[in-house]
Amino acid sequence: MIVNNFRGDPRLFEDGAAFLERRARIPVLGVVPHLEGLRLAQEDSLGLHAMNGAGPGAAPVIDVALVGLPRISNFDDCDPLLREPGVGVRLVDRGELLGDPDLVVLPGTKTSRTDLEAARGCGLATALRAARRRGTAVLGVCGGMQLLGRAI
Repeated sequence: MIVNNFRGDPRLFEDGAAFLERRARIPVLGVVPHLEGLRLAQEDSLGLHAMNGAGPGAAPVIDVALVGLPRISNFDDCDPLLREPGVGVRLVDRGELLGDPDLVVLPGTKTSRTDLEAARGCGLATALRAARRRGTAVLGVCGGMQLLGRAI
């Protein structure tokens, strides 16, 4: 087994490595450190809440609202936009936070019905319909596209 993207001093992980070896019954062969600047996709959705901001350079000219679905599966769909100068990406998990973006992205979800109910419950569905009526572009990716239909 190789532990990937480890942050911190690998010596502090010795107890963790021993635990993994006992549980998996295979040896930990090494630890690959986290390296800044590689532009690798996040491995989980924990980084989503830290993503609000603009790409490198000037203040954002294009405002992208990424809908924060409770069970988001393709949480890195907007990673390329985060690297674009002049593009600001912000996570929106309630209708009143949507505002008037240039683009709304509905990311992938493996639980479309459940996330649709959640979007309705927090006012996002109503806010998205209003934004669309104003001419805002809306992009659905994978399960996010299912949420844009009349029926799932």
